[in-house]
Amino acid sequence: MTPLEEGLAILKEHEGGFTWNPADPGGPTNFGVSLRFLRTQALDLADVDGDGDVDIDDIRGLTWERACSLVWIPIFWYGPKLNLLPGPLAVKTFDLGANVGPVQAGKFLQRALRACREPVEEDGIIGRDTRAAIERVEALGAVLASLRSEAAGFYRMLAIKNPALEVFLKGWLTRAYW
Repeated sequence: MTPLEEGLAILKEHEGGFTWNPADPGGPTNFGVSLRFLRTQALDLADVDGDGDVDIDDIRGLTWERACSLVWIPIFWYGPKLNLLPGPLAVKTFDLGANVGPVQAGKFLQRALRACREPVEEDGIIGRDTRAAIERVEALGAVLASLRSEAAGFYRMLAIKNPALEVFLKGWLTRAYW
């Protein structure tokens, strides 16, 4: 299984199918794609049902295959160039990015590298400097452990800052530490 295939399998497990939790600021979600996110995309891509608008019907009509081809593979895998990272870091950063966005997941990775004594700029862009820092690390397991810790701390702070989100904390922490 390639890192992308592994990442998609984990993502599907974590995101599941259609949900609509009133506490979720993204609104209705299917396979991890929220209505809020879908509305930021070009109409010709986001209008899943072809009726000229992007609404809950488009979220309900989204298939796993369409979610992968529209969002997960081009925007969240290749967009931040996760294909250029070692498999375990790519998969973990991909799954976190699906939940918090690729830039925030990139910042988690950069903080994890700094925790492993690899100074990198925390800009969320997994560019040449971040990839070079990863190559210098002797123990990728330490970066992965730090990445999990960064994600968990972020999720805890979200719940503290907005108590309405605490309903998601257990699931978020499970995701952070898998």
